[in-house]
Amino acid sequence: MDKIKFPEDYTHSEDSQKDKEIRDSINLIRLITRIIFIWFLKEKGLISEKIFSRKDLQGIVKDFIINAKSSDYYNAILQNLFFATLNQKMNERKFTEENGFLTNKKEYGVKNLYRYKDKFLMVVYLIVLIKKMRMGR
Repeated sequence: MDKIKFPEDYTHSEDSQKDKEIRDSINLIRLITRIIFIWFLKEKGLISEKIFSRKDLQGIVKDFIINAKSSDYYNAILQNLFFATLNQKMNERKFTEENGFLTNKKEYGVKNLYRYKDKFLMVVYLIVLIKKMRMGR
């Protein structure tokens, strides 16, 4: 806990270093709380244990932990679970077309559709990981 502090406020300041520290703290808090929530869902049997298996994830997510700055797990797994699974009715869950605004106006910027197809070895893996989830609006 001595390495990270809860942000004092959520406003930006004149100090760019303080802004970076606040942003890093908020992002770390979000990451930890999402992982804890996903762990709870796994323990309840709502999602596959493969979500936490390094061995399994290496066969699901492209470039899984190729370096310390890799964000594929966060983008492909956590963001898709939180925004496209928990916030979407089961029969309306789908991947967005990632062709840019002009080609895909009606889905562009919609946050409750699956994203990051390119981060999966096979898109079907995401569907398998979340198939039991009966949550959503």
